Amino acid sequence: MRLDALQPGRTVIYCYPDTGVPGRPLPPEWDALPGARGCTNEACAFRDHHAELAELGADVLGISGQRAGEQREAVRRLGLPFPLLSDEDGALRDALRLPTFTVDGSEYLSRLTLVVRDGRVEHVFYPVFPPDGHAEEVLAWLRTAGAHARPQASHRRFEPPAAEAEAAAPLRGLEEIEPEAFGASQRVHGALRRVDVYGDKPVVARESALTRARTWMRDSSRGGAEEEARIDAELDATPRVTRTNTIAIVSPKGGVGKTTCTFLLGDLIAARRRLRVLAVDANRDFGTLAVLAPDSLRVKRSLADLLMDLDRVDTASQLGAYVSPLPSGLHVLGAPERAELMAEMTPQLYGELLDFLSRFYDLILLDLGTGIIDPLAQFGIQRADQAVIVTTTEYVTADKVLGALGYMHDADQRSGTGPSKRLTVVLNRVGKGAEKEREAVESAFLALGVRRHVVMPHDERLRLMLDSATYDIDALARPVRVAVKQLGLAVAEKLV
Repeated sequence: MRLDALQPGRTVIYCYPDTGVPGRPLPPEWDALPGARGCTNEACAFRDHHAELAELGADVLGISGQRAGEQREAVRRLGLPFPLLSDEDGALRDALRLPTFTVDGSEYLSRLTLVVRDGRVEHVFYPVFPPDGHAEEVLAWLRTAGAHARPQASHRRFEPPAAEAEAAAPLRGLEEIEPEAFGASQRVHGALRRVDVYGDKPVVARESALTRARTWMRDSSRGGAEEEARIDAELDATPRVTRTNTIAIVSPKGGVGKTTCTFLLGDLIAARRRLRVLAVDANRDFGTLAVLAPDSLRVKRSLADLLMDLDRVDTASQLGAYVSPLPSGLHVLGAPERAELMAEMTPQLYGELLDFLSRFYDLILLDLGTGIIDPLAQFGIQRADQAVIVTTTEYVTADKVLGALGYMHDADQRSGTGPSKRLTVVLNRVGKGAEKEREAVESAFLALGVRRHVVMPHDERLRLMLDSATYDIDALARPVRVAVKQLGLAVAEKLV
C-alpha cells in the first residue's frame, strides 16, 4: 500500500509497538513499560468504532514494525475491518522521524496517531493514553474538526484476504507525506543536534582500569548494599499522596545543578512510587529542563503554548501534546525557546497554570530560576508544599545559599512553620578531597536548624548521561545512586 495513493479525504493512521502473537512471548516486563501495553485493546476499540469513523469520512490504518504475516494474523484473529500495515524496514519511522523505544535490543514504534488529509499530516495525537480510549478521542476530534466527506460518498471497507496481503506489504512512496507536517514535536531543537555531538552510539564515561576496579570494590561492599536496600524499603513504604503536592527547587546562585536535581528527583519518584509527576521549567532565562528529555520524546510546545490553549485542553491525552514523556513516567513541561515570553510570566499566570495542572498530576516540581527574592521564585516557594534548595561547597555559592536559608528561616518563623518540616538542602557536586569544605557547610546548615540535607557526589558518568539524554539510574555508581535515592526519600517522606 502506498501512502501517497490514499483515497482523498482523511485517513487515521495509528502507530503502535506490538500486538503480540499467539505462542510468541513478549519481552520480559513488557506490561510494566510505559506505553507498551494495550495494543490489542486499542485495535479492538478502533474496530468497535469503525462505523462511526466511516460516517465522519475517515479510513483507518494500523502500523507497527511487525512482519506482514503477523499483521495479517492479527487482522483475522481480531476481526478488524481495516488493514494493519508492516513498517518492518522502518521506512515510515525514518521518513517522519517517529519516536521509538528499545527493549532487549529491538526497536518499537511509540504509540501515536497521525490524521492524514489529502496527502498531508493534519493532526498528531502523541502521546496516546489510555490506548483503549483513544478511538473515542479521535472521534471527538473529528467531530470538532468537521466531517470530511469523500468524493462519491464512498468509504471502502477492508476486505480480507485479497486486500489484506497488499495492505500488509512494506510501505513505499512516503515522500509525499512531509516530515515537517508531523512536526515540530519530534524535531531536535536548534541548529545543533545531540547526534552531532554524541553520534548514535551509547555514551559511557571513560574510566581507567584502576578507577573501575575501585568502583567495583566500593559498590560491592556490604555496607553500601545494605544502605541502599534500606533506602529502597523506606521509599516503598512512604504513604500514598492524598492530593497534588508542589515542590519548588531553588537556589540564589545559578549553575549549581537545580535543573539536574529537579530531573533526578522527578525521574526517581515517578518510577519508584508510580506517581503522576510533572517537572515544570519555570526558569525565566532559557531554561534547559526539557532538553534533558531524549530528542525523540521531546515536544516543541511549551508552557506558554499551554497557557494560551488552556480553554481547549480538557483531557490528559490532549495535555500530552505539551509535555515530554520519559520512560520512567516523568513528564516535562518546557519553557518557551523565546526567553522574552518567559519575561511576561506573572505569579497570577503561574497560579492559573498550577491550578490547571493539579487536575492531572500527583506531584508537580517547579524548576525555578536563579534567585529567592524574584517574584516568581517567591510565588513558587509560598505556593509549594516543600522546597529544595541547592548549593555546592564553593564558598561564594555556599555563602549566598546560607543567606537565603536565613531569609527563608525568618519567613517560616513569621508564618509559624519551621524550615526543617518543609525544606531539603542538596549539597551538590561534592568532589573528592572536599571533606573540609563539606563539613564547614554542613555545620552552617545545622546552625540554621536544617537537620536534613543530601550530599550529591560529583560524577562524570552522570553528567554525560544527562547531557546525552541516556540517563539510567541503575548504571550509576552506588554512591551516586544512593544519593539520588536519598533525595527522593527526603521529599517522598514529606508528601501529603
